[in-house]
This record gives sequence, C-alpha cells and structure tokens, in this order.
Amino acid sequence: MTATEFIQSTVASQIRGAIVELPPVVGRSFAHSIARLIQADFPNAFVTTIDRHHTNQMGLKTALEASDLVSREVLKALATPRPGERILTRLGCPAVLSAGGVQ
Repeated sequence: MTATEFIQSTVASQIRGAIVELPPVVGRSFAHSIARLIQADFPNAFVTTIDRHHTNQMGLKTALEASDLVSREVLKALATPRPGERILTRLGCPAVLSAGGVQ
C-alpha cells in the first residue's frame, strides 16, 4: 500500500436542495471545523467532508496556497455573528443563501 503524503478535504453541504462544495483545504481537522461552523448556522443542512489522499507531494504547494485563502476567509468569518453563513457566502454559493433566507 502506498503511503499518504497529504490529505485534501472538501466540505460539501446540501442546503435547500442545492449541493455546495467549498474549495478543498489541507488537513482533515480544519475541514471538520469548517463543517461544524456551517452546521451550526444551518442545522437542517446535510454537511459532510470528502477526503482525497495524495500519495506524493505533487500539487502540495498549490493545495497549501488554496488552503491559505480559505483560512483567511474563515478567520474573517469567525469575527461575524454567523460564521458558517459567511463562509458559504464568500466561498460557496451565495445564491443558495439569498433564495429564501437562512434556515
């Protein structure tokens, strides 16, 4: 079996029938934290994480850069009253949120 070099995790949620996937992040615990923030603001939504195991370091630099962008948005979101909603608005699909208000 080939060893995993790094894991990219994507947070996916289903809100009002629409499936929203956020950009992938490096690190499962970070993705799970994002998922919990979304679940707290949207208790009726289905929220999960999808892991992709990489068996070499090709793409690690790009993955870390993308993860840093998500991290900056999460930090901004944490300063708001509804961080999960803010994360989805900034990184996911704002149209889902504007179509009928918050769950």
